[in-house]
Amino acid sequence: MNAATKEFQAETGIAAKIVWMPKSELLEKLPFALDKAELDITYLDHGFVHPRIARALVDLSDLRIEGDFDQSWSLLRLPLDGPTLNFLPIEGLSNAIFYNKDLFQQAGISLPQGRALTDTEFLEIIKKLRAAGITPIGEGASDRTFKAGLPIINTIFRFAGPEKMQLLKAVKMNFSDPDIAAGVAFWKQVVDAQGYDAEKALSLGLEAGIFEVTDGHAAMNFCGTFFYSKYAGTEHERGNIGVLDWFSVPNGKGNDFYEISWAAGFGVNKNSAVAAEGKQFLQFLLSSKAAALWQQYVQAPYPVLAGEQSNQSLYNQLAAQRVGQQQASSFTYQLFMDTAAQNMWDDASKHLITGELSVEDFIKRMNSRLK
Repeated sequence: MNAATKEFQAETGIAAKIVWMPKSELLEKLPFALDKAELDITYLDHGFVHPRIARALVDLSDLRIEGDFDQSWSLLRLPLDGPTLNFLPIEGLSNAIFYNKDLFQQAGISLPQGRALTDTEFLEIIKKLRAAGITPIGEGASDRTFKAGLPIINTIFRFAGPEKMQLLKAVKMNFSDPDIAAGVAFWKQVVDAQGYDAEKALSLGLEAGIFEVTDGHAAMNFCGTFFYSKYAGTEHERGNIGVLDWFSVPNGKGNDFYEISWAAGFGVNKNSAVAAEGKQFLQFLLSSKAAALWQQYVQAPYPVLAGEQSNQSLYNQLAAQRVGQQQASSFTYQLFMDTAAQNMWDDASKHLITGELSVEDFIKRMNSRLK
């Protein structure tokens, strides 16, 4: 965003000052700050549902995208069932397996070409890495709810498919379903094959877990497509990271689907004295110049496709592996809306990856919370 504001000023002469703050602080401040001209543009995501926020946002329905764009993207409403297109999402989120190419080569791992990795091949990779003295999975789950459970829910998705995931999300199905249980059971095999350094997994934060992989201390990390942005332009950037789509499973109902969510972006305060200029900046974000900057610093999904540079990004390498798959109609990474169920999911996931829970105990815990 720093680079984008500089480019916008060079193009229009309009300067912008960015104020960074923790998301929790912004959520607390925003409902009242938008009542006046205290800020002009604000970060937003699907969690910003306070009615005072929605009422203060400018209608963005006349924004126009420049050039080719991602077909899964659109302007959105806050709240999602609201009457106005007032939310410009620019950050696409999709989950993937990021790996250290050097460590894979060191362990003698060859990846299949022209098809997805299978669950059997993935488990064999875990075993080969461990046999070579390499920690297979670099995890950082101490500061992000859902992070420990991300690979578990993606594995369940492959077995169960989007329809069953929706039933699970709506609490119309539980974890005893054979497909859902099969996903949990497979991930327990990964744990039993010493896929994790359990002590590190629960003590490291998100960025430290990513650096475990970029710096060669572990071979893989399961993360959203914002992965690259955490080390771009730093000493951790070594050009040694590859990306894999999730592995396929036998008779998996989710093998032919992928998930993407346009989760975060910006809105304009209608009470701002410079709301027109704020809207002009959002229009700039839908330009090929802004897309090129995004690919340079983030390499995640972006509304506008940025040509050759976009083709070389980690996300486009991932997208190339998904040719022929369908986009699922929802996103199951944050599985439960109920806070108590969210907390139980996070707790049970952490105890599963440390080997403290059996498959049966994991299922029993989750079913008791759903009930």
